[in-house]
Amino acid sequence: MARDPAVLAHQEWLGYVQPAGLVVSIPALLDANARINAILGPEHRRFLEMFLADENDEPIAKIDDFPEFAESVLGWVGSDLYGAPGAPPLPDSLEVPLHELLLGHRPLRAVADR
Repeated sequence: MARDPAVLAHQEWLGYVQPAGLVVSIPALLDANARINAILGPEHRRFLEMFLADENDEPIAKIDDFPEFAESVLGWVGSDLYGAPGAPPLPDSLEVPLHELLLGHRPLRAVADR
């Protein structure tokens, strides 16, 4: 008997979900008319390629090079991310003084406001 492609897509997606947190059933997804956009497959692969892998070849949820991630996955250009190599420097206005610690907090990167 042929299986419904929507059910198969939801089963595959649910296989990626961790057991902690939100749990969704396939009937609930079908009732809500939720659909998996398979056209996003290449973007999803580029996203997964940004992660290092553990000894079991499972992705480690850590991005070591955010500027590279922003460019290759999000489609940003260098000038979109202040503080990235070849991009404008971070504005001094982004530093927040922490008077009680006698130091300041400054981000490593910031998204340019266009």
